[in-house]
Amino acid sequence: MSLSITGQENTAPTSVLKRDGTVQPFDASKIHRWAEYAAKQRVDWHEVADAVVARLPSSVSTQEIHQAMIDYCLAKETLEHSRVASQLVYAQIRKNMRVKLGVDDRNRFYDIVYALWDNGLWQFDILKLVGDNEELVESWYQHLYPVHLESWQVMQWANKYSLKVNGAPVETPHVGALGIAIAIHGVTEDAFALADAIVTGKINLPTPVLNGCRNGDFDSISCSVITGGDTVDSIGVAEHLAYKMTAKKAGIGIEMRTRAAGDPVKGGRIRHLGKHPIYAAIDKAVKMFTQVSRGGSATVTFSVYDPEIMTLLRLKSQRTPLDTRIDKMDYSMSYDDAFVEAVIKDERIKTVSVIGRRGESIPAREILKAFLTARQETGRIYCFNHSEANRHTPFIDEITLSNLCQEICLPTKPFENMLDLYNPTEGYESKGEIAFCSLAAVNVSKISQDWEHEDIARIAVRTVDALIDKAPALSPAVGRRLQARRSLGIGITGLAGWLGERSLSYADVDSIEALAELHYWSCLKASIELVEVDGKAPVSGIRANWLPIDTKRTAKAPTRDWESLRGRPRRNSVLVAHMPTESSAVFSDAPNGLYPVRRSVIAKASRYGLIRYIAPAHIVERAWSLSDDVMIGMYSAVQAYTDQAISADYYVTPSQYPDGKVPMSVLMKNWIRQAKKGVKTMYYSNTNDDNGGAFSNMQTENAEDGCEGSCKL
Repeated sequence: MSLSITGQENTAPTSVLKRDGTVQPFDASKIHRWAEYAAKQRVDWHEVADAVVARLPSSVSTQEIHQAMIDYCLAKETLEHSRVASQLVYAQIRKNMRVKLGVDDRNRFYDIVYALWDNGLWQFDILKLVGDNEELVESWYQHLYPVHLESWQVMQWANKYSLKVNGAPVETPHVGALGIAIAIHGVTEDAFALADAIVTGKINLPTPVLNGCRNGDFDSISCSVITGGDTVDSIGVAEHLAYKMTAKKAGIGIEMRTRAAGDPVKGGRIRHLGKHPIYAAIDKAVKMFTQVSRGGSATVTFSVYDPEIMTLLRLKSQRTPLDTRIDKMDYSMSYDDAFVEAVIKDERIKTVSVIGRRGESIPAREILKAFLTARQETGRIYCFNHSEANRHTPFIDEITLSNLCQEICLPTKPFENMLDLYNPTEGYESKGEIAFCSLAAVNVSKISQDWEHEDIARIAVRTVDALIDKAPALSPAVGRRLQARRSLGIGITGLAGWLGERSLSYADVDSIEALAELHYWSCLKASIELVEVDGKAPVSGIRANWLPIDTKRTAKAPTRDWESLRGRPRRNSVLVAHMPTESSAVFSDAPNGLYPVRRSVIAKASRYGLIRYIAPAHIVERAWSLSDDVMIGMYSAVQAYTDQAISADYYVTPSQYPDGKVPMSVLMKNWIRQAKKGVKTMYYSNTNDDNGGAFSNMQTENAEDGCEGSCKL
């Protein structure tokens, strides 16, 4: 037995294994050094220390002691204890830097950069830029250094974004943010603005950006959308693109415009096997690679008019036999206005294959019921409104599908063969097109003034546009199309916090639409500025005079002078998409994207364990209390000023209904309402199975195996 630091007798370790391999007697008083900081957070450190010491084994390493203190503080689930944990995690990173690099975050920034370069972590270009502008960059670093981060921010950075040596994170968020910013913008005011926005949580960037750039990795394309045609060669190219883009850390949205089962092949000598074997091949292709911190994933889109529609809607169902089930991918059903009207009028629709062969005639409501049943069972059958996607958009070319997370609406065409994709001939224009979108988001919960929203949107647009220039392309022809489209998806995150701070609710659709209007206005102005001020080339392939006010579905009158922007050349085809922000919401200290908060303490799954985000007290609404009608109204208000789409989640509590099951009539009514209100897509259907809104196993899987880090920020 030994004395604890409060003088009470309890069991304690007898020896400690130091990082250098030496063993020393355990000295509980060394834990006491944290007491002064803990007292500032109104935490009784003596109680923490006693509890931790009592749980330690007789022989323990310094890392285990440190981690035990962090775990204990986090388990208390109070903001005060969480802030102590934040400093403990930060201290871990600082110690890693000293041990692995020979410097820590309190050294001059040039010395830190030199150590990172010397250890092969950062590029020489950044070292040179910092060396040539040492005093200026040092002043930036000193400005960023005092910014406080909460425990979930520091943990998310350490777990997911920091570069590592033998698995140990060796960059603090402040160091990493400045490195990323300089890698993208050089030593410019844009670099300082970006670094400041990252550290203060005002901007969200995707995982490939946050764990890349300063190391020379600019594979930062967030989303890719692929269409395969109805030939062996075209199918092969689409499958090739699926695994190629997975390796580049992009989320995959894909459709295969191929024949249906039973269609004639080779003049009718054989019959087509349908989409099942093709989908199975895609599933294997995207599982071929790990994307830094997650596995690859895809959403496959099929048409409501496909003769195989009833079979395709069951591919993910657990009721489908294993030999025909393909449940590791997600699916999206593409429909149009005619299908919506057929549902309303209870009419039949005629299915037809891509070669024009008529399939059976099926009641539209039967198809919708099958879709909604599969959606409720799995939570991950989505839908895509083809009519709305091609109406409320500046694009001239047709849009036929969305991406992995359903927020992207970009034109695609099938490639004819590999030569069509990789033709090295100078100036060759491919027949096919793979669509790319690069993402970021503005954290409105950290912004109080319209002018600041404009500033942050501006740096978001300039950052993602710069990343397009640096992104490696699959081939010259693909690169030229990427540069010609320059599609951005700048979203909004932290809406729940923004509403809570203003004592507003998700039902206050006029206020939400005003925010969405400000957001699109700010992004469009920034894109125009890139042409007019920076002299960069504008895009083509869009209706130059189009503005969201021309085709929005809502009745609220615009509040900004849109005509002053009409027809002015812009740098980017599209500008706004609203994605989930599963990861960077944690890092930027915001509740998820547009979504409401599920509970006060949100456990975010990561492969390193649970990271607990504590929602601010002013956020009083909870997802499970909001009806689909409220969510549809909110999404419609945002969609009004969104030229792409929204990863539109919905929340269901079956226990609120008789027999614990949502009536099909309710599901159908809500589906029709969202289609009529111009919401382009539906994403997850989240179910609260009497667990207080905690993440189910399905939702934890979403955070890792969905579009985490790609489309999902």
